[in-house]
Amino acid sequence: MSELQTYIVLGVFAAVILVIAFNVIDMAVAALIGVCILISLGILNEDDLTSAARASGGPLSLLFGGMVVARLLSTTGLFDLIGDLYLRATGGSGRRFLLLLVALVAPLCAFLPNATTVILLAPIIIRVATALEADFVGPMVLTAIVSNSAGLLTLVGDPATFLVGSSIGMTFGEYLHHVSLGGGIAVVIVVPLLPLLMPDLWKLRRPLPTRPPAARLERPVYAVLSIGVLAR
Repeated sequence: MSELQTYIVLGVFAAVILVIAFNVIDMAVAALIGVCILISLGILNEDDLTSAARASGGPLSLLFGGMVVARLLSTTGLFDLIGDLYLRATGGSGRRFLLLLVALVAPLCAFLPNATTVILLAPIIIRVATALEADFVGPMVLTAIVSNSAGLLTLVGDPATFLVGSSIGMTFGEYLHHVSLGGGIAVVIVVPLLPLLMPDLWKLRRPLPTRPPAARLERPVYAVLSIGVLAR
C-alpha cells in the first residue's frame, strides 16, 4: 500500500466514524459505503474481503449466539425476577442501587456480549430507577461504562475482544491469565468514583412502592438449558 493509499484509507475511515457518530445515516450503510469507496479505488480486493469475512466469523457467531441465548432467557421471566429482587435489595437507597447495578451488570457482561446484556438489562434498570423516583439517564450511562469494562473480563465478553484474542490464537484460559485482571481493575475503579459522578443519586433515599405480586420463573427448562450453554 502506497503512502497516498494510506492517507485515503485514514480519510475514509475518519469520515465513516464521523458519519456514524453524528447519526447522519445508518451505521451499516456508512460502513458499506466506505468499503465500496476503497474497492472502487482499488485499495481493497476480493482477497481482502474474504480474509475479513473469515476473521469476523467467530465474533459474529458469538454475538448471534449470545443474542439467541439472551432472547430465550427473556421469555423465562428470569429478568423480571431479577428486577423485582433488585428493587427490593436496594431498600430505597440510591447508594445500594448504584452498587448493585455494578454487581449485576459486570458478571452478565463477562459471559454475554455486552451490547446484548445492556439491551436486556435496560428495562430492569429503568424500572428500578423510576420506582425510586430517580432519573434513569445516569444509571444507564453507568451501565454502558461497566458493561464495556466487564467485557474485558473474559474472551467472550465483547465481540471485539474475541476478534482480537482469536486472531492471535489466545485461548479462554490464556485470556483469563493475561488480560482479565485489567478488566477487573477497570470495573472496580468505577466504584469509588460513584459518589463523585452521581452525588444526588448516591445520597437518595426513597420509600419502596407497594410490593406487586412476586415475579415467577416460567419455562424453567429453557432457563436451565440457556444457563448451561453460557456455562459451557
